[in-house]
Amino acid sequence: MTDFRIERDNLINISEPIRTGEKLQASHRFLQIANRHAEMIPLLDEFIAEIKTLSGCAAIGMRILDRKGNIPFVAYTGFSRRFYEKESPLSIRNGDTACIRVICNRIDPVLPFYTPGGSFFVNGTSRFPEATAAAGRKEPCSVCRSYGYESVALIPIRLGDQILGLIHVADPGDDRVPQEMVQILEDGAMQLGAAIKRVRAEEELRKSNEALEERVKIRTAELAAINRELVRQMAEREQVESALRKSENELRLLSGRLLSAEEKERKRIARELHDGIGQALSAIKFGVENALRSLQREPASTEVDSLKQIVPFTQKTIEEVRRIVKDLRPSILDDLGILATINWFCREFKSLYAPIGLDHTINAEEDDVPEHLKTVIYRILQEALNNVAKHSRAGRVSIGLEKKDALLVFGISDDGIGFDPEQVVSLERSERGVGLASMRERTELTGGHFFISSGRQTGTTIRIVWSLALGAQRVST
Repeated sequence: MTDFRIERDNLINISEPIRTGEKLQASHRFLQIANRHAEMIPLLDEFIAEIKTLSGCAAIGMRILDRKGNIPFVAYTGFSRRFYEKESPLSIRNGDTACIRVICNRIDPVLPFYTPGGSFFVNGTSRFPEATAAAGRKEPCSVCRSYGYESVALIPIRLGDQILGLIHVADPGDDRVPQEMVQILEDGAMQLGAAIKRVRAEEELRKSNEALEERVKIRTAELAAINRELVRQMAEREQVESALRKSENELRLLSGRLLSAEEKERKRIARELHDGIGQALSAIKFGVENALRSLQREPASTEVDSLKQIVPFTQKTIEEVRRIVKDLRPSILDDLGILATINWFCREFKSLYAPIGLDHTINAEEDDVPEHLKTVIYRILQEALNNVAKHSRAGRVSIGLEKKDALLVFGISDDGIGFDPEQVVSLERSERGVGLASMRERTELTGGHFFISSGRQTGTTIRIVWSLALGAQRVST
């Protein structure tokens, strides 16, 4: 033991003193490196390179203590892969090597291999076991010796009283880590400790900022998605409101046109009653009055011829009344049903519009047609054939009514000049007739679906479908 102390003292005495200026230069270079980096690995790598240049040693490593008590090599140069794999898994929770003693600040004041700054160094590991045995201590540097490293130094990386890790210097040559070099490395290790604290703080801040940016990014994406959904809902609501306004306007215009059509129909009926039935009844009244006056003057005489003339007027008046009633609502619809009414109306149409060929096909029974749909079908048939006669210039028209499973299908098609449905839709509402709108309105109010297809010179087809399974909405027509 005494020999090692004498050897250490001799090493200190005979070593060439490092001038104060050189120490300051080394300290300045360490400070520059410490201030140059914002990331851990580049910081440690440049410190290692500087220590290697300064000390001339073959192997330099940096162990950093983690929260679990492990002290792996975070950066190193010169050590073999086998040495790294054997030494890197060290932990302060087990073992009693020099590395663990330095990190845990468990220096042995009896041994001459520790500095006041808490560093361990030895020059000549092959002689080290004898010295430790003489002091009654377990050898703490056996691994480095077994790999042929004669000179070894372990310098704690300090931050005040806290030890963050250590600098591991090793070289196969003897006397490569004198005490003066260890002192310089201790100064550098303190600067490294401050730099590690700063880098860790910056890394934590960067991670925090990245996490915050990620949360902001996610939240921004969520808000953007919510905003898009709100925009979509607003657009959808706007479309619904626009459709409602359009529907209300169309309904208002349709109601106005229906009222106007109703008023025209009343005027027509009033004119027919006045011009036809009114005049006929006046003629009958006049003839009856003449006959009565003649009977009053000559009770025994009879005005047979005058009374005979009244009969045709009376018959004509009866027929006119029947015609008007049929136009308003044919009694056959109530008496015999929709199938008989369709047959009758088709005959009437043929007699009035002989040039237009008409055929109709009925594949349904009377009971297949719900009561509230019978009037709707009749009115649509009436309106559709009226449009054919007035506008289509058709040579033939076909009518069909059939029951398909749970569906009731009613259709009218012609081979006329047709029209462009889109153009009709694009017309100002005030320019449209009430025919198509009335047919569609009657269909939809009774739960049906109204389809129309037409084109220039391709004719027109109207198809209406009601679901009998679901039932149709009852409305008064």
